[in-house]
Amino acid sequence: MIDGTLELPKRPCPKADKSLCTDEKPLGGRDGAHKDWNILELALDAEHILVNEVYRFSALAVEADSCEEAGCFNFLRIEPDVNEFVYGMPAGGGFEEFLTCPEWQQVDIETDDPIEFHKRYMRCLISYGEEKVSAAGWGKS
Repeated sequence: MIDGTLELPKRPCPKADKSLCTDEKPLGGRDGAHKDWNILELALDAEHILVNEVYRFSALAVEADSCEEAGCFNFLRIEPDVNEFVYGMPAGGGFEEFLTCPEWQQVDIETDDPIEFHKRYMRCLISYGEEKVSAAGWGKS
């Protein structure tokens, strides 16, 4: 399991005039001056890229070592649609509540104030993964 999205965060506008960065030209194109270099920002960008690549290589290594026949290894990642995935679980008072995964995470924060592990959010993510696996037809002979 990889704890991450395997996607790099959106790069901030590198221009001194941020209005030059648009949806069509997220990095501002050739117009305008670049903002001054910031060594801390560069180091953090490099760290994000390095961690992402280590995760990707780890997944590829598991795939290469798993087996040689088709279908032996399947890779599933959490996609942005997880934010709309609705999961129901008991919410107290003997009834079931249906919330999205981020909403369950917020319930965890408000109810349990966990340091890292969000139990309701994790249950939602597990259900999300099970639904994705079922939809893909994995594990069927």
